[in-house]
Amino acid sequence: MKFREKYKKQNEEDKKEKSAEGEGKVNGLDKEDVDEENKDGTDDDEEEAQGKFADVFSDTDLEDDDDEDEDESESEDEDHSEGVNDYLKIVRKRRKERQCAEEVRGEVPEEFIGIENRLMACTTWERSNVRPGEKVIQIDLLGVRKRYRKFGLGKYLLQNLKDPSVVGHHDAIVVYADHSAVSFFAHYGFSDDIVLNSKYKDLADNWTNSTLMCYLPPFTTQNMMGESASDPVLDIREMELEMQKWTERSREAYQCQFACVQRMRNEIITLRALVASQQDIITYLQSETKKLQQSKFHLEREFLQYRLLTLKAGLSPLVNDVAAAAQDSDMTTDILLKDLEKQVDVLKIARKHSEDNYAADNHDEESEALLCQLTTDLYSTSDWEIIEDFKESLSQDDDVTQKAEVTMLTKANVCRAGLEAFQKTKHDLTDPTMCTRLYYCGSLERPQRLQKILKNGFGEQDFSHGEYGVGLYFSQYASTAAQFSAFNKLLVAEVGLGHTDTVIKKDVTRLTPSIGYDSILTKGRLFHAKGDLSGGCGQEYVVFSPSQALPLYLIEYKLV
Repeated sequence: MKFREKYKKQNEEDKKEKSAEGEGKVNGLDKEDVDEENKDGTDDDEEEAQGKFADVFSDTDLEDDDDEDEDESESEDEDHSEGVNDYLKIVRKRRKERQCAEEVRGEVPEEFIGIENRLMACTTWERSNVRPGEKVIQIDLLGVRKRYRKFGLGKYLLQNLKDPSVVGHHDAIVVYADHSAVSFFAHYGFSDDIVLNSKYKDLADNWTNSTLMCYLPPFTTQNMMGESASDPVLDIREMELEMQKWTERSREAYQCQFACVQRMRNEIITLRALVASQQDIITYLQSETKKLQQSKFHLEREFLQYRLLTLKAGLSPLVNDVAAAAQDSDMTTDILLKDLEKQVDVLKIARKHSEDNYAADNHDEESEALLCQLTTDLYSTSDWEIIEDFKESLSQDDDVTQKAEVTMLTKANVCRAGLEAFQKTKHDLTDPTMCTRLYYCGSLERPQRLQKILKNGFGEQDFSHGEYGVGLYFSQYASTAAQFSAFNKLLVAEVGLGHTDTVIKKDVTRLTPSIGYDSILTKGRLFHAKGDLSGGCGQEYVVFSPSQALPLYLIEYKLV
């Protein structure tokens, strides 16, 4: 008795362990599977992600995964067939039962084999309306299991789809064929012509990597038994109507083409007329331009004649003055010609300055006063001496192979405060008599300051931070100053040097001259570039007070 109770108790514990191992299993199904099937929303989502008939047409029950049917699809279109979802639930459940039974027992019971295991081929289709009154049959799926292919099953299904007694009257059968199935459909009358199929491009494409093909049925249709499925009289009438439609459409197409050609012709005529009118305008503008050029030529010729007469009038007093001076002294012919050339150069500069000012229409009081002053001063001897000194200074540099020609000489008009500051600083120098004309070496960094220097004098903002200190750098050689000056511009200044100290050692922090001196004399910043400058060709003077220099002239020149 005790042994029997113990054996019974042991059986109950074994059952509990088995139930724990297969927790939630009902007929070989996991609890999660059952719960999943009980959730309609989950089934719907799963059906959207995976085709509804994927489990039905799969061959994985009896074949390897590599032999799965290639015609399976994952259609995302919603199926409105009644009861299909319930049927698919049963199929999934039965499929899992078969798998569990095969694992446990090694064989599949007959009750787990359903209709899905007996399907060899299938097709699905739907009716679509591309245009009003035109009926189209669209094949959604046509598939045959691999082991049942080459037996004519696909051909049989396709013939049924062409039979009006099966699918009803239709004007075309359309299919999105897989690339590997294009030849199959083409063999049975389907066409992949792009132009012909363009009218069906709006139909839903449920497949990827597919080709749109269509089949146009004959006017006289037959059923599967080879019997005529329509009335011959009606077939002839339908052919006549189709021919009439084709005639009307051809006529409409011809009318549209002819209308387009006529509009293009009229467009060309309009454009030609526009081009002709524009050509007349271009011809007129060319003639006006030619007239303006001729008028400009005459004005320039008259202006040149006026300048020639003015130059002659200006040269007459100069020639008379030079001739009178020659009579009063024993001047030679060469000296007389040289002096006359200097006067002509000064006169040309004055005339050019006058013409440039008037051409710019600068008629303010300051410009007129400056023009009057320059016109008067440029005739003085000191002005052409500045020009000659400049030319001679440039000629002393062997590196300058071109001849310099002065194009403008502007005299400085320093304000009263600037003049008084220069005079006071000059008076306070150790040696006030040491004042000389030098060329400013510093306008290259600030060329916009030149005009302000001519009016207000030098300032600390004009200092150069050079190798020998922070101050105003000057040189008696125009070629050296040109290296540190604005392009083709040199500023001439009167510099109070006072007692000058000769400095060889460089010191960029120097702010004042040596004790007891007013300025310094250096070898120049171009010493390393030009080599030995013992002759003084690159020497530079440095003053450390802006009031030690007074601007005199701004020379503008060009090398010819």
